Amino acid sequence: MRLPESFPDQAGSSGLGRQLVEHLSAAFRNAGWKVVSVSGARKADLVVAHGPKRYVLEVKVARESRRAEVQGALADAILRSKSAARAIGAKPLAVVGAPHISDAMAAALRDYAREYADGCAHGLVDLRGRLELHGPGLSDVGPNFAALVSDSFSKPNRPSRVDLFSDLGQWLLKVLLARRLSEKHLNGPRVQARNAKHLAEVANVSVPHAARQVAQLRRDGFLDESAGLRLVRIRDLLEEWRAANRRVPLDVPGRWLFPPKDSRKQLRESLRSWAKSRLECVLLPQPPVWSQGAKRASLGMFAACDALGLGFVSGAPLHVYVEDISPRALEELGLAVANSEERVDVYLRQPKYPEAMFRGAVWQEGVAASDVLQCWLDVADHPVRGQEQARQIWNRVLEPKLLEG
Repeated sequence: MRLPESFPDQAGSSGLGRQLVEHLSAAFRNAGWKVVSVSGARKADLVVAHGPKRYVLEVKVARESRRAEVQGALADAILRSKSAARAIGAKPLAVVGAPHISDAMAAALRDYAREYADGCAHGLVDLRGRLELHGPGLSDVGPNFAALVSDSFSKPNRPSRVDLFSDLGQWLLKVLLARRLSEKHLNGPRVQARNAKHLAEVANVSVPHAARQVAQLRRDGFLDESAGLRLVRIRDLLEEWRAANRRVPLDVPGRWLFPPKDSRKQLRESLRSWAKSRLECVLLPQPPVWSQGAKRASLGMFAACDALGLGFVSGAPLHVYVEDISPRALEELGLAVANSEERVDVYLRQPKYPEAMFRGAVWQEGVAASDVLQCWLDVADHPVRGQEQARQIWNRVLEPKLLEG
């Protein structure tokens, strides 16, 4: 499998998508339609039929209710539903889903579909009970959709959803995958976790947190517990993981106080010096461990890819992840914030998920660098050849190590 140009949320694999598809199935059945869920090598989410009318329904989910993201999901649904419909001789029905679609957003989507759908039946759906379907014979579907959604959330003992991609959630995923990856690509315990309690112990998180993560992985179908805890459907999991990390953090432009001849070498030396006084002293050889409460820093993005031996893009900007971007901290690194008229030598980022970032970081000669999973997540949407670099990581490491066998 080649790395696709992007990883849009597949309704069949994302938790939100599954909910919306279930609600749509119920809405069509309540209106007297026959509904068939498509499984296996899925080309669409549902096939629905009522008399002579037959539609292939494709749902694309926008995790955030931003216009560009929702419109992009609708465009993808239109293309995919048309392709699937041609294959079985039905009509396409493209549906975009989101947690919430406002009246203004709904109007914008209707305008977008009128201009670009080229006659394709289309619709929109959210978790607050909004359902609109536009196409021949679809007006009778979903008049009580809001009540249907409300009833599904009011069922007793419904477990609350856990965010698999919280900070510690992502770290736990890395721990569960660590045994399949080389130590040079990911720093983490390489043991087969027997259960949630054992996972908490080896990952150094609380038992309740690990138990909630394991339960959600089980509900989402990402866990095989026949012999310990083993992740399955990893391709789908990675798609959702990337979508959860798609928001780009703020880059703070930095410049060297004393410009060096080799900026990359200087960055490594600065990070080595930074870490030296912030690591725990240990007697036995082992990967370095940050001292309690220490402000951490590591190579990120393309610089980390180079450190892992997976670099592909030459001349890419240098990035460093730092927990402290105060003027004093930057000065200790030999940097200062660059204004709009000054050169930029290094971009600094405060990580949104610091535990997932720094716990999995790989160490080389006293310098921390983002692990291979973090590199893939971070560079994939970078405008400077990020997709090419992500494809290299996918083809060289992630696919052969995580998806084969």
